[in-house]
Order: sequence, then structure tokens, then C-alpha cells
Amino acid sequence: YSQRQLQNDLSFSAAYYFQTSMLGFDRGSQDLQPTHRRVDVRLSQPFNLSGGHKGTMTAVAQNLFNTDYTEYVANSLFTRRVFLTLTLHL
Repeated sequence: YSQRQLQNDLSFSAAYYFQTSMLGFDRGSQDLQPTHRRVDVRLSQPFNLSGGHKGTMTAVAQNLFNTDYTEYVANSLFTRRVFLTLTLHL
């Protein structure tokens, strides 16, 4: 995990996840999870609104390089996910 402050309060972070193949002790052999790697990145920019209110706009990309990724159960695969969030402090 790495986080950096950039110009104009812009912040960037990245995380790398690695898991060797595994079989959960309470799962059958159909839930064998293969070795996988995943990179997530986040870019966030705070801003000011009129009246002293503040907010933050954030963009997140999970599994940036689109490798097969599994959660605890192997049938819960996803490829790349990208989303934006807007937080307002009114």
C-alpha cells in the first residue's frame, strides 16, 4: 500500500494484493481458489463549496489490470471495477 499527496491537495494511493492458491477449511474442493494478484488505485480531490461547506470527489479502480480475482467463494469473480464517489459535508 502506498499513498502520496500531490499538488492542490490531490491524493493518490495504490495497493497490491497477492494470494497463493487456497482451499478454505470449511469449503469443498469446488471452491479451490487459484493464485491471484490484484492492483487497486484511488485518486481523491477535496474541494470547497460556498458557505464554508466542503466535499471530496474520489475515483477508484479495483483490479486495474483486469486479472481474474476471487472473493472467499470462487464463484464470486469480478474483473475490473471502476467507480466515483462524491462526499458532501453540509
